[in-house]
Amino acid sequence: MKLKQKLFLLLILLPIVMFGQKNSTIKVDSLNGNGFLLDKGWKYLLDDKPEYANIDFNDTSWKSVDPTRDIFDLPQIPKTGKIFWLRLHLSIDSSLNNQLVMLIKQSGASAIYLNGKLIHHFGILSNNAEKVEAFAPANNPVSFPVLNQEIQVLAVRYAFQPGIRYTTIFQVSNKCLAIKLVSIDNGTQTLSEGPVNLQYNIALACIFAVLSLLYFTFYLSYTKQVINLYFSIYALLSVVNYVLAIIIMNSHYIASWYWAENFSLGINVVSLLFLLVAIYKLIDQKADVFFFGLPIFGVICIPFALFEYKWGWLVFGGGFIPCMSADVLRIAIKAVRKNKRGAWIITVGAFIFFFFWLLFLGASATGSGEYLPYFFAISQLGIPLSVSIYIGFDFAQTNLVLERKLVEVENLSAEKQQILATQNETLEQQVTARTSELEYSFNELKATQTQLVQREKMASLGELTAGIAHEIQNPLNFVNNFSEVNTELIDEMQEGIDKGDYEEVKAIANDIKENQQKINQHGKRADAIVKGMLEHSRNNSGQKEPTDLNVIAEEFMRLSYHGLRAKDKSFNAELITHFDPGLPKIEVVQQDIGRVMLNLFNNAFYAVNQKAKTAGSNYKPTVEIKTFAPPSGGWGAIVRDNGIGIPDAIKEKIMQPFFTTKPTGEGTGLGLSLSYEIVVKAHGGKLEVESEDGKYTEFKISIPI
Repeated sequence: MKLKQKLFLLLILLPIVMFGQKNSTIKVDSLNGNGFLLDKGWKYLLDDKPEYANIDFNDTSWKSVDPTRDIFDLPQIPKTGKIFWLRLHLSIDSSLNNQLVMLIKQSGASAIYLNGKLIHHFGILSNNAEKVEAFAPANNPVSFPVLNQEIQVLAVRYAFQPGIRYTTIFQVSNKCLAIKLVSIDNGTQTLSEGPVNLQYNIALACIFAVLSLLYFTFYLSYTKQVINLYFSIYALLSVVNYVLAIIIMNSHYIASWYWAENFSLGINVVSLLFLLVAIYKLIDQKADVFFFGLPIFGVICIPFALFEYKWGWLVFGGGFIPCMSADVLRIAIKAVRKNKRGAWIITVGAFIFFFFWLLFLGASATGSGEYLPYFFAISQLGIPLSVSIYIGFDFAQTNLVLERKLVEVENLSAEKQQILATQNETLEQQVTARTSELEYSFNELKATQTQLVQREKMASLGELTAGIAHEIQNPLNFVNNFSEVNTELIDEMQEGIDKGDYEEVKAIANDIKENQQKINQHGKRADAIVKGMLEHSRNNSGQKEPTDLNVIAEEFMRLSYHGLRAKDKSFNAELITHFDPGLPKIEVVQQDIGRVMLNLFNNAFYAVNQKAKTAGSNYKPTVEIKTFAPPSGGWGAIVRDNGIGIPDAIKEKIMQPFFTTKPTGEGTGLGLSLSYEIVVKAHGGKLEVESEDGKYTEFKISIPI
């Protein structure tokens, strides 16, 4: 080729080559107060070589990319752990040198080079994809050491951690790489990770912690007001939610964000449902279809947030929360229409919640991040603060009512004091008169009781006398009969003497002698009966003395039987005795124990006699007495009959004074009552009854030593 042709070709190609190597440079000449977001001019290449960090490397063939976009809006960038590079050419005004720091948000691991020098390293980068670990700088400002040269080259070696899940809950963004240049004076700015930044989350957590403690204190002071407990739980769960947000914002490990954010959403659902229940109860709103439908809606939000990346959380943030706040506003307006005191305060709070949440959603959708924290915070505080104001208002109104009532009471007190004094005087007079009447009635009752007790004693004495009379009557009959026979024999003996028939006289004399012996025998029997009765009755002081209770039981059984036969000659009964021959003598009041035995036998014979009148000829009246020594020592006896028995309905009453089943005039109702007093209280024993209606009755006495 000729020299002229070569020079001509060189002149044509040189501008093309020079133009092709020229890079688009981003000029940073002003930070505009909010910093300078590096979202333009980036180049991208899926490859990994160290020279890509050099300032003079030619990246004109690389593809343009905006790394500040969501990672799933960058399909050209693999999420499998492969390393790629990003490069950006900057022209920084000299007035900004040495005054800049970087705020970095990323969703992977990175190594950042400035003009070929490594200045920062976040996470773990490795050619082995399994070892890559995503790391978030947590919004901390980092240095940006620019050189005194016209062009600065920012190169970033980058990779995503494979297999982790990302979420957009609460407007969390997953930018590939977002770098904002800010001045050192504004280094506290952040690239927001959600609806509110760290300071707002801390403030909200503190406010809700105070509210939770306040509501819980109200609940403890009046536990019947369960509404305060619901508000306390709502506020406490909100505190947990904000603390989780703070932890997430300061967490460097992106792999844990997905589960933490979804757990936070679940807590949000539960806390808002507690709030809903509390508001319904606070303004006395009955549960309706919205009340039951909202919990179902809230539960549905959780799986949507778990499995739908882009808009799944909006089912909660854009659906559930507006519906819940709108329902609170609805029932609050209904309460206002019903003139519910203070309901207008809840209405204002519900409106603030609803209105500012809609503003928050609108700002999120339009990217107006500057106002997001304010809208979010105001919406969250709307209802809790209005409830606190309502409680204070309600408390104040209650105090006003109480003060008015107190004034009314004080005004009425003076007027009623004289009336009360007069009534007290009247009442005292009535009480005095009534007391006198009661004393008179008590004395009358006491006298009547004494008479009834004496009547019972006389009735027992009558029974005893009848028995004694019957016992003595038999030997007296023998004495009288043999005396008459002897009189006749003496007359016959005189006739024999007159006739001189001495053999006949001797025979008559022998008969007279035998009759005289029988008279003497029966006279001694009557004497023994009388002495026995005197022996039992001679001690009237109630003194306890050693006694053979087998003897007392046998005597009073016989006396009771004969006493009844004296009244009713047709009465007959079989008497069965089982006396323990080894029974020891114990100290008792003989008269009292005799009265007990006589009463039990009288009742037994009465029961079998009553049954005999209706039972027919096959019925055989039987009364048994059995004595025994209890294992603990002392004396025991069982009196059993096969009479009419005791119905279950009255079994608990038979020991009560004046209770009787006998016809009027036949019993005082004091027999068993006195027997119980003697056995249990006077002798420390037991008196128990077992019976079956129409079949039998069994009384068991136990007296300790």
